[in-house]
Amino acid sequence: MSLADSLLDGFSDDEIELESEIQNDSHEMKKFNIQDLLTIPNLNSISSIHDYCPILSKLEELEQKLKMSELEKKNSISNLDTSILTETNHMINDIYIYFNTLTSFVKLAYAPVWPDLSNIIKNPLFYIKIVNIIKFDIKSFKDHIINVNDSFNFLTKDIILSLTMSLNFLIKSNHSVIPNNHIQQLILEACEIMTNINDIQLRFRTFITKRIEAIAPNLTSLVGTTVASQLIATTGLSTLASTPACNIPSLGKSTNSISFGYVYNCDIIKNISNDFKKQAIRQISSKIVLCARIDQSGIQNGNMGLKWKEEIQKRLEKQMLPPENVQIKPLAKPVDMKSKKRGGRKFKKMRERMKMSEVEKAQNKMAFGEEELTKTDAFGEEIGLGMLGKTSIRNIENVRSVHVTKGTKNTLDKFSGKITKNSENRGSKLAELLERK
Repeated sequence: MSLADSLLDGFSDDEIELESEIQNDSHEMKKFNIQDLLTIPNLNSISSIHDYCPILSKLEELEQKLKMSELEKKNSISNLDTSILTETNHMINDIYIYFNTLTSFVKLAYAPVWPDLSNIIKNPLFYIKIVNIIKFDIKSFKDHIINVNDSFNFLTKDIILSLTMSLNFLIKSNHSVIPNNHIQQLILEACEIMTNINDIQLRFRTFITKRIEAIAPNLTSLVGTTVASQLIATTGLSTLASTPACNIPSLGKSTNSISFGYVYNCDIIKNISNDFKKQAIRQISSKIVLCARIDQSGIQNGNMGLKWKEEIQKRLEKQMLPPENVQIKPLAKPVDMKSKKRGGRKFKKMRERMKMSEVEKAQNKMAFGEEELTKTDAFGEEIGLGMLGKTSIRNIENVRSVHVTKGTKNTLDKFSGKITKNSENRGSKLAELLERK
């Protein structure tokens, strides 16, 4: 009896099978992580790309449901259609993740063959098409162009010119490195999976387009088929009709990572600059609720959705227009007329009282080439005397006399001891009376 048999005596057959199943499940869990394709240092350790794409089986199941739904040919929406919409909505984010990850994997693995291809071709579908056509024989690219083949009819002339120049430089420098056969199979397999995912995604879009227009025609006209199906699959038409407009932008927003809601994928918001997106989202969110209420009432045309969409687009276009070039108008020519001044005895006396004295006029003048005489006032400030000569220096504060009324002047005279004419007459009359007695 071996040591392994003695150790396994304490376990039953069921426990051994359960443990092996757990090990297999853990191995499969590690195997089915799509992000590992970008972190594995040695690509030769990957047996097949299909092992990292468990979403393919789910997509096949949904594709079968789609075929069953198409065979029914009903005008109304069935439970099967509702379940397909819900499952498709939940898988949209996963499809994007798988497609983008496979795109990054193909670009990293194919970079040694043609490094500049990923910089010239930005569209991932065009990229995998070129890889599928030329495979790993980059010189065959020229043959396809010379033979006027329709293989590259999806490329423009300027892109073909850029690819040709890059290819000539690559051939001259001998920088192209062809990987081994196993890595070549992995790259072609990843391209095939991406093509299948794109085909299934197009079928889903066709299905959603047909069904969502029957469910919510006005909502579809406003935000498009994809966003409308996401909103309805998440909340339902009745719930969406009663949702406040301020909560619409947060629908579909993930709490775990920084992301945007479904409304941000609308065509109107995608085609405007970031400075006006906040205003556009507010306007669209309010109209989404109104469209949902109209669709819930049973109206089968999308006229109101189209009308509101055009209104929002026109309003945003006006807001995004540059400011008008307004010409600066010069001031009007002034009218050469003397200003009307108040006349009369009172105003004339005030002007005489406030007019500038001769001393102040002389003080405002200054002799050329001569040093100006100055005087320090009570506050310590230096005052220039201008044209006033040295012999004519006087107190500037007393140049203009203070205006005093008659009553105030008589009161001041009494306190100062001055005798007026009236007081002299009264004194003389009193002296005459005393002499007569």
